[in-house]
Amino acid sequence: MEMVSLDQSHEVIAKVQTNCAWDAISSEQARAAYADPIRLGREFTRLIQNGGRVSIMMTDGIIPPPGGRIQILSVPVDESKPWEDAVKAAGPNTGPDWEIWKVGKQYPPLPGFRPSLKQVVLANFGRAIESSEEALVWGREQKLVPSTPRVIFSVGEHYPELNQHLEMESMAVVSLKQCSCGGVQCAPCVWFLGSKREASLSRFADRWNENDWFAFDRY
Repeated sequence: MEMVSLDQSHEVIAKVQTNCAWDAISSEQARAAYADPIRLGREFTRLIQNGGRVSIMMTDGIIPPPGGRIQILSVPVDESKPWEDAVKAAGPNTGPDWEIWKVGKQYPPLPGFRPSLKQVVLANFGRAIESSEEALVWGREQKLVPSTPRVIFSVGEHYPELNQHLEMESMAVVSLKQCSCGGVQCAPCVWFLGSKREASLSRFADRWNENDWFAFDRY
């Protein structure tokens, strides 16, 4: 893929600056943007990836689990991305000998897939749940299907401070698209641990904790 040149990037920024309705932006909003340029840059990246259109997050009647909550994110997803690259981007603190690196063949990249912006529904039950089936049942009731591992990897890559946004010291985003590792069914996860991010596998049949968020897509 051809990279954007420095001149092209300056041209885009200049056009944005010229056409921005500055009189519609308050001094408080301007100061907030100035104080957090990293977040502003990430949001601007997503805006360009979505063709310059703002994504409207619609719940479309999705009901959170009883006592739980949902979070809907817009993320650029590339299902053709090599497994190793996706894992590295999501979990820079992933150990080199962890099992997550070994299951990529079970999730082959989709050749010819065009990267696109996708709305991801993250569901948290607000409590521990005894099995993955409980989360899957909730998803089916809401007409949702489990997100692929590359979707949760994209969440880890593009929302590196998600745990802070959700006011959680640690949390995991889980794909219930299960795989087999050492004869055990597992589910890929991205862990947010303070400022660290790790990609790993959890046992599909194990109990899930109150800080686990399950990723779903709409039908």
